[in-house]
Amino acid sequence: MECMDDYFLIHVEYEGKEKIISHPFFGFSVRGAFGYALKQACGCDKDNCFFCKKRNSCAYFNVFKTAQIDAVSRRIKALPKPYRIASVFVDDMRLSFDLIVSKYAIAYLNHIKKALELIDCIGKGRKKGFGRISLTSIRIERRYFPKVSCSNAITISFLTPTIIVRDNSVLQKPSLYDVLVNAGRRYMFIYGKAIDFKGLKDALSSSSILKTNVHLVEFERWSSKRKKEKIVGIEGSITYSLPKNFDFWSLLSFASVFGVGKRVTAGMGEIEIS
Repeated sequence: MECMDDYFLIHVEYEGKEKIISHPFFGFSVRGAFGYALKQACGCDKDNCFFCKKRNSCAYFNVFKTAQIDAVSRRIKALPKPYRIASVFVDDMRLSFDLIVSKYAIAYLNHIKKALELIDCIGKGRKKGFGRISLTSIRIERRYFPKVSCSNAITISFLTPTIIVRDNSVLQKPSLYDVLVNAGRRYMFIYGKAIDFKGLKDALSSSSILKTNVHLVEFERWSSKRKKEKIVGIEGSITYSLPKNFDFWSLLSFASVFGVGKRVTAGMGEIEIS
């Protein structure tokens, strides 16, 4: 199962006009600033995008606010986003990050570029004049998913806090199946390709954890609804055994680019495979 899909990496850098006040895991601030700017770039003035008549062609709705109505409950349900924020770096006077975008979201590239140009303030203290920034460079690269291949074992390093949930609990030692099922669901939606989850489960039935070196990471953030939220995830590395008949390299390749677990759009769930 070889992964030959492509994606786009947009690297952006800003310089501070005033001091940037950082806080634990700044990716949430980057995501919020990007979403606000993308809404501006689209000229959107609706509070509820789902009922907007222009939503099918709107970059803000299709990139940042992807959703559908659940057939059973008739409630609006969020869907996996076709982008991810990664490699966030921030100090007092500089900010840089990567925006990873699927090839289907690249149809909205002009709006995405305009949004990145519109970001002029970020972080705490904005109302007091802090966090004012200006764009200094933007670079867009088309890339292909990397080729991943191992023999008997594979090590996944969780570089940023990773939240993989099963039965409403955060897994401290997720199995390889837990990792790939999570990636597979996002891969199906973003790239529209079916995944044989039963075959995946059968293929990994003999896989086991050989070595663990993980720890829990906890921090608090204020949500957009002004509620304090506790975030719990894992960082470190886990080594897994691989069965001889393993043929799901595309999921590992996809996960290495688009991350695993929850909150990947804010830079969480970034992994490295070796």
